Amino acid sequence: MIKIETIESDIEHLIEHLDFMNGIINCYSIVNDIFKTNNIDLAKDFEVQIENLQSILVLAQLEISLVLKSIYYSKSEIEKKHIIKRGLLILYESKMTLDKLNPTLKLIKEKYPELEIEFKDIIDIIKQFKKRIHKEERIADIRNNISAHINPIFLEYYKYLNKIYLEEDLDLLIRFKLILNEIDSFLYKVRTGKK
Repeated sequence: MIKIETIESDIEHLIEHLDFMNGIINCYSIVNDIFKTNNIDLAKDFEVQIENLQSILVLAQLEISLVLKSIYYSKSEIEKKHIIKRGLLILYESKMTLDKLNPTLKLIKEKYPELEIEFKDIIDIIKQFKKRIHKEERIADIRNNISAHINPIFLEYYKYLNKIYLEEDLDLLIRFKLILNEIDSFLYKVRTGKK
């Protein structure tokens, strides 16, 4: 388990990062709208697809950090399982969101050929993550029977709660957070490489 001081520091940093990204996206959107309205070619320089992708990933990191903090302070195994199911929901939904943001990843590949090697590494990491989530059918089952909507049949609900493996799933959430950190670092390079 990650030290609680590290988790709390991450949460503080991620909240600041989200506020910063919110400011950037709002400013870019305003400038983009002004330029589009006046048919100025510079409008495309103020599109926010990459910033949006990065913000979504930072939000997922924050959510996972909050789950890890909750696990740290939990007092029983059942409490930990309920907290981990939320983490598994975030993991599953993040996979779904990355699928929807594929066009943004393609845009990055086209716009930043100088980052081709780093891009390939990040895509490999994303693919491995998606395969792992897809292979773990129980994650979708847990999400569909507990977190997305409460199953009205208690024994089924309880059956899926018992599919949560504390150590394995905690490790999966921590690894997912590290993957998000890598992707965020790459997107930072992409964004700071803008003219």
